[in-house]
Amino acid sequence: MQWSNMLCSRGLVKGEQMENYVKETCETGMKYCFESYSKGTEDFDTATASCQSLNTDRRLLNLCEGEKIEVKAGVTVRCCESDLCNKNGVEKRN
Repeated sequence: MQWSNMLCSRGLVKGEQMENYVKETCETGMKYCFESYSKGTEDFDTATASCQSLNTDRRLLNLCEGEKIEVKAGVTVRCCESDLCNKNGVEKRN
């Protein structure tokens, strides 16, 4: 089976900083993009995004293989399986 490389957003937004997201080609064989974001008192104040890698934590992979979204203590963690699908936190922030 031949694997194609997935494209994910990669970057970080904090507070008033401008978004710093770039298109990242994931390692061969990886199939998930991740993002996490928190909602502050007025807006989404922190957002991160990345590709799955060989070092991805098992807990995160379990999330991807199950519910695909988790909200704990005001932080949303989400995984998805299509190119550039992991930028909801940034889009909600803008």
